[in-house]
Amino acid sequence: MKKSLLIVLLIVLLCLIQIYSFVKIGELKSDVDELNNQLSNIQERIYRNINEINNNVDEKLEAYTSILTSAHFELGEFNTVTYQLPITFIIQPKNLTDSTTAYLKFGDEKIKMEKQDTEFILTKEFSIMDQVNPMIILENKGVQEFEENENLKLFSIKDSVFSSLSFHFSGETSYNHQEPYDFSMRGEIVSSSMIQNENEFKEIKFVISMNDEVLKSYVGDTKGLLISVDAKFEVKKGEKLIGKVVAMDQLNFIHEYTLLEYTAGDSFDGITFETHQKILSPNGIVLFESNE
Repeated sequence: MKKSLLIVLLIVLLCLIQIYSFVKIGELKSDVDELNNQLSNIQERIYRNINEINNNVDEKLEAYTSILTSAHFELGEFNTVTYQLPITFIIQPKNLTDSTTAYLKFGDEKIKMEKQDTEFILTKEFSIMDQVNPMIILENKGVQEFEENENLKLFSIKDSVFSSLSFHFSGETSYNHQEPYDFSMRGEIVSSSMIQNENEFKEIKFVISMNDEVLKSYVGDTKGLLISVDAKFEVKKGEKLIGKVVAMDQLNFIHEYTLLEYTAGDSFDGITFETHQKILSPNGIVLFESNE
């Protein structure tokens, strides 16, 4: 009897030791995880500081080797008739004499800048598809100096002029791999907007069309950022369904974003989700179209 009791006590003791070990191992693992997080944070701060130092060094080197004291540009007001944006470029050379002349070269086009005190100024109009990256040319008594300056670059005029949308579909779509090629879509399109120049979107909707004919249109909520969709269609082989988010801004420009395409009986026989974007003027002229 005593032997059985002793065995039971030993088993209980071993269980307690094991439980204690598990607790301590868990505590140790938590301590290790916390230490790893602290090390990761320290490493991230170090990398961030190194990047900041490198950027500062690069900026100082660029300023030191530049032929300019300063360079910047100013955006004008977008012309809703010509669909052009005037941009004014302003540079100040380091070495300036009475015979110094300045030019900006855009591709093959070389334009002389106007001298005003110690600065040179030029205003030029661009379409929203243009990328701005002029070559600066300073000329003094036949000697020319060239420079491309980061402060005069503008890679997306569109993003500087027009507001934009980003969105995703939360829900489910289904279709048949064989006839009948029924297609259904149910869920919500959730959008967010990036507003430029207070040019907000006054209407946002989701339009489903087939063979250029609108089948259904769903209008968003009061802010247009949430669109509920519940659609079902019978599609014949070869017919294509296209779903687009269509938004109108305060200037009556139309922004189209292709969300999905479905072609019944296609060799891939599936749904393609895209982000193809198009901007049209109030009279239907395509001002911008992405290549995606």
